[in-house]
Formats: sequence, C-alpha cells, structure tokens
Amino acid sequence: MTAQVLHLPDRSSMTVQSQPSGAIFSQYGSSWSVVINLHYPQLNSDKVQFLQHEVIVSEALSQLWKILYWYFQLPAPSPALISEKKGSPHGLWKVHFETGSGFFADPKFLEAAVASGMVSFSSSSPTAPLECYATRSSFWQVPPEPLLGWADRKPFTFPKPAEYMITNGVRHPVRPRPGVVGDLYTRWIPSLEQFLTFRLANTEKDAGLLHRWMNDPRVSEFWGEDGGDVEKTRGFLKRGLESQHCYPIIGSWDGEPFGYFEVYWVKEDALGKFVTDCDNWDRGVHCLVGEQKFRGPHRVGVWISSLVHYMFLNDPRTQAVMLEPRVDNEK
Repeated sequence: MTAQVLHLPDRSSMTVQSQPSGAIFSQYGSSWSVVINLHYPQLNSDKVQFLQHEVIVSEALSQLWKILYWYFQLPAPSPALISEKKGSPHGLWKVHFETGSGFFADPKFLEAAVASGMVSFSSSSPTAPLECYATRSSFWQVPPEPLLGWADRKPFTFPKPAEYMITNGVRHPVRPRPGVVGDLYTRWIPSLEQFLTFRLANTEKDAGLLHRWMNDPRVSEFWGEDGGDVEKTRGFLKRGLESQHCYPIIGSWDGEPFGYFEVYWVKEDALGKFVTDCDNWDRGVHCLVGEQKFRGPHRVGVWISSLVHYMFLNDPRTQAVMLEPRVDNEK
C-alpha cells in the first residue's frame, strides 16, 4: 500500500492510499474507499465500485470529484484501443462505474452525477440499462467550486442564455463580466510544488509592477508600452479593465506575481477580422512574463496550458483558444 498527498484547488489536501484493487481516500478526519479492477489504469475498461451508502448527494458528488481528480492524474495508459496491436485506433481515457452497489445504486445519485457534468450515460434511451462512465477530457472541463463545497468563496455560474449586440459592425453575444472576488483560477503544480493562480488585475495594486515589467527591454520590444511614468501604465490597465471584450489578468506562483495576460473574445477583436471560421465563444490571449526567475520552458508549458484550462472552465461554450504572435517573433 502506497500513500500520496494531493493538493486540491481549494488549497486543501487529501491523502490517497493506493491498493492493487482500489484506493482509500482521507480528508478532514473522514475516509471513503473504492474498488477498481486489477492493473488500473487502463484506457476504457476500468470499472469503479463505490463502497459508500449513507451519504447525502452533495457529499457523494464531492467524493466522486476527488476520486476522479486522483484517477486522472495517474500515469496515462496507452491511447491505443488494442494496446498490443501496432497502429490501433486511439480512444478516450474512460472509466466506468458500477451501478449495482454503493451510492450509484440509487438513481438520484447517478442522475446528480450526470447533471454535474462529470458522468455520462452510455445510452440516452430511458429504457437502456444504467451504464455510465467518465472521461478525462470531460472531467477537466468541470468547474470544481460547487463540488468542493466552497461556492461561498467563488460562486458557481451557469452560462446564461445568449443575448446579442453589435460592436463596430460585428454581431456577437453580450459578454459575461469576469469575477472580481478572489482568484479566477487556482491549480497545484506537482512538478514545481507550487500553486499557480490567476486573478483580475487591479489599477492601484498592479500599476507599479506592470510598469517595471513594461520597461524591461525584452518586454517593451514586443509590447511597445515603455516610456512615461507609472501613471501611463495605470491608464493602460484602466483601459483594459474598461474594455467589454478583453480583461487583464495577473499570474502568480505561490502568491508572487510573475506575468501579465489579456484574455479576450475573438469575434469582436481585431483578430476576428482575419479568422473566417471564428465561433461566437472562441477566445484569445496575449502573454507577458515579467519576472526573470519565472521564465523557462518548464514553466511556460504549465502556465499556458493552465490559462487555456481557465478559459475552457470559465465558459464551456468556448471551443478554441487562439494566439497571435508577431510575425517577427521567432519563438
């Protein structure tokens, strides 16, 4: 039996004791167990059996999220549908659930799990057997806030029905306002043993920091915002926060700011004029790493994938994220 500690997005930690046929999870003085077939993880043949019965729906969903959070961070199995056959078609990493025992034996728990977005029915027919599964690609697009019990700190929002407006001759949906309370995104990075966070920029708090970054020759070469005093940068930030299609973000490692980012909706952006198949909810991003000690490819791959992850979580209607590097940017 091996034990590991996993850090969750709410900054709590959970202990998982792996066994040959399953795992035991411990947090806040309580524990729960699951049974999985031998030799997990496998691409699409693993089946999880929950051993709990006497839990309420919200607790069951929280336990399910934590189980999948652990499971989908295991070393990924081969994507080949027939692992021993060279050239076999690839498939999704999928795990199935036992519905004859545990809390999934009660239809209300199963339907709540499906409604949360974590679980899918194998058949949409109401008379089909209750077979269900979860995929890694879908799991990471489920916002964790309501499933970790901290919606009081960061409310869970559903995408509102689309309303439309016209900006500079472009018809596009009315954009949601970004959250101003707390972090927009939090993720523990095991390879660096640090928390990565993104939050909305603040004109008073971040103007001096961004002014220093913008006056770094390495940055000003591409952003062109150098020169002037800090008030010029404050005005730059103010215009970004006043924009209706773009907003500025500060990224931090363990609370120490390292970069500035602009997340925008492509449809009404200048880039939208050149993208012929742009969807209503496609997004783009401008990136700036200001602190030398936080540069390097081992960090870039982490923060840029996390930034994209944030955009997909922020609005599940987003299907593509775009970058627009300058033509003379050799990197």
